[in-house]
Amino acid sequence: MATLKRDTVVVITLSTLIVIVLSYLALNSPIEKMLSHSGYPWIREYPWYLYWRIALANLIIWLVALVLLSFELKWAKYLALLSAITFTLFHYITLMVSGRKEYVVKIMPLVYTVYSNKYQCETSYLDLGQIIILITLLNTVNWKDLIKRKIK
Repeated sequence: MATLKRDTVVVITLSTLIVIVLSYLALNSPIEKMLSHSGYPWIREYPWYLYWRIALANLIIWLVALVLLSFELKWAKYLALLSAITFTLFHYITLMVSGRKEYVVKIMPLVYTVYSNKYQCETSYLDLGQIIILITLLNTVNWKDLIKRKIK
């Protein structure tokens, strides 16, 4: 059984704490009101806002982790992996919650489509949940060592 070094455990713990704390802050902050035009006379509250907030916060964490990875900070791969998993989880929860009544969401490889029952139209979107997991795996797995092990 493989054992983890103490430094690795500390980095994983700190990465987990960063993801949890920033996700909690995003959950309790009305990000959508800060990003949208403030001149609306009504308050828009959708059931998927809570999950979208967490997904957005983790997308930003993931982007920061990729920037850190580009500076060859090896510990950033744990932050990238944890934020990618959290983003993907809440991205799909957002799709599931928003697709309950008015919309039908169909997930396909690398895209998803949203069919509106009200307007009878379908729109396709690039599925960031799948894209982010793929990019994270490409950046965090040491492919040279993996290929060398498979060849031997």
